[in-house]
Amino acid sequence: MKKISAEKVLSVLSAVPETLRKLAAERDQLLAEVEVLREENNGFKLDQRIEKIAQEIHEKGIHQGRSLSDTREFLMQKHAEGTLNVVAEAISMTAPERPFGVLGEVPAGGEGSDLVSFINS
Repeated sequence: MKKISAEKVLSVLSAVPETLRKLAAERDQLLAEVEVLREENNGFKLDQRIEKIAQEIHEKGIHQGRSLSDTREFLMQKHAEGTLNVVAEAISMTAPERPFGVLGEVPAGGEGSDLVSFINS
C-alpha cells in the first residue's frame, strides 16, 4: 500500500472548502436557470392551451361576434382567476351552435298534424 505524506493530505484538505463553495455556487446558478426555463416552458404551454381552447370556441360557434384575440384575453382572465380548467371542460362538453331544427310552413286553414297545431297554438 502506498502511503501519502501528511503534507499532501493537508494540501488536499485545505482546497476542499473552496472547491465545495465553487460547486455550491455553480449548482445554485444552474438551479436558477432551470427555474427560469421552467417558467418559460409553462408560459408556452399555457399559450398553446389557450390557443387550442380559443380555436375550439370559434369552431363551435360559441361567442359569435367576439374576435379570436378577445377570446384569448377572456381565457387569460379565466386563467388568472383560476377557472380556466372549468371553462375548458365546459367548452369541450358544448355542442356546436347549429340550428337544431326548423319548422316548415304550415298551410293556412289549420291543415297539418296535431303536433304542428299544438306547437303553433
